[in-house]
Amino acid sequence: MIFHFLRGQITNMDIYWHDMCVIVLILVFGMALSELSAKWEQRVYNDGEIFKVIQPSGYISCWKACKLSVDCADITFNKDLLYCGLIRKSPAVSPPIDLTTQLGPCNSHSCNVNERCVALSGGTAVCINAVVCEGKYYQNRCFFVGSAKASWYVGQEQCKASGGSLVTVDSSDVISLLSTMTSEGVYWAGGNDIETEGEWKWIENDQTITTNSWWNTGAPDVNSPGKNCLGVVTASGVWHDVDCSLPAVYICQKYITQ
Repeated sequence: MIFHFLRGQITNMDIYWHDMCVIVLILVFGMALSELSAKWEQRVYNDGEIFKVIQPSGYISCWKACKLSVDCADITFNKDLLYCGLIRKSPAVSPPIDLTTQLGPCNSHSCNVNERCVALSGGTAVCINAVVCEGKYYQNRCFFVGSAKASWYVGQEQCKASGGSLVTVDSSDVISLLSTMTSEGVYWAGGNDIETEGEWKWIENDQTITTNSWWNTGAPDVNSPGKNCLGVVTASGVWHDVDCSLPAVYICQKYITQ
């Protein structure tokens, strides 16, 4: 009897201490979350009062609304809630810090108003415009990814319907920028030799593609006449001649006058 009684008491004490530990952990975790939340709210609201809320709203639409308002200095945006808050200009405080511009090559790369810095491979960086471009803007071109995988032909038709064409990959900076736009292994670009076998041209302007170091070893393969379209390996930027009918993600471009 005594043994069973003591065992019951020990068991109850174990449960008690277990419950107490759980309560303490919850309180500590809750305080940490509260502190983080307070710091986030301070970062947002102390940079200037949110004077207008738009919900639902897309990120680009939010920036456009800010640009059209003379009182707007910046935005706060939640993609999960589609929440857009316009932050009023405040001469008493500095504008909010965009951490993406403080890291790596963006640390010493200045961009204009309404532009964001994108770090590229090789330690370089470029500025992109997030206001007038529904993708990434660079040197008068807006690059955007197609809605779904498709053949090269369908990709080009979809790009054309959007007022552009499959992308022209004409510099190392463009290759690096495009590598940040999709996680797929390969994407369609506008190069092709559909009209004349062996004569590769850009679909955008019909200009000839000269021999360059971006082609994979042995490519383009003159002994494979069925591979008439340009596929680019996303991670490395290496070019391959590919069967145009295969499905792949495609990247479009259209020219924008700022």
